[in-house]
Amino acid sequence: MALLGLLAAWGILARQETTGTEWQVAVTAIQIGSGPLGNTVSFRYLWPSLDDGLSYASALCIEGDAPNIGSVRALDGSSPSTAPCPYKISTEEGWQGENPLAQGRLFPPAADIVPIRQALNEGRRQPVLRFRLRPDGHIVPLGLTFRPRAAYKGSGVPAPSSAK
Repeated sequence: MALLGLLAAWGILARQETTGTEWQVAVTAIQIGSGPLGNTVSFRYLWPSLDDGLSYASALCIEGDAPNIGSVRALDGSSPSTAPCPYKISTEEGWQGENPLAQGRLFPPAADIVPIRQALNEGRRQPVLRFRLRPDGHIVPLGLTFRPRAAYKGSGVPAPSSAK
C-alpha cells in the first residue's frame, strides 16, 4: 500500500512539472557553479517593460503570445488588479532566500556547461532562458540558449520566432 502511495505521489509531481506554458526571457548576471545537486547556472531575469516593480511585487503577470513575452507587469497583493492576468508568476518559492521574481537557477546537464561558459566568455550573444510557467505560478527553468544581441529590443524581448 505504501508503494502505491509513493507511485501516486511521484506521478502527480511528474505531471505537475510537465504542465504549463513555455516562455523565453533574456537573462543576465550569470554565474556557473557546482554543488551537491550538480552543475548550477544562476541568473537574473530581464523582464521586458518592467523597470523597478520587483521591490513591491507579490507576483508578476506575463502578457503576450508564448513563447515570446510581450510585457510583464508587477502585481501588488495588497490591492486587487483590475486588469486580468493570463499568466501569473507567484513568489511562493525561492532558492535559499532568492526572490524568484528576480532571479533563478538552472541545473543543466554536465555536457552543456562548456558551451554555456564559452558563449558567456564570447559576450556577443544574449543568453535566453526557456522556462515553463506551471498553472500554480511556479517557474521551471528548462534550458539556456544564446541568440544574437541584435535580435533583441532594448527591453530584452526576444524577436519574433521567425527571426531566429
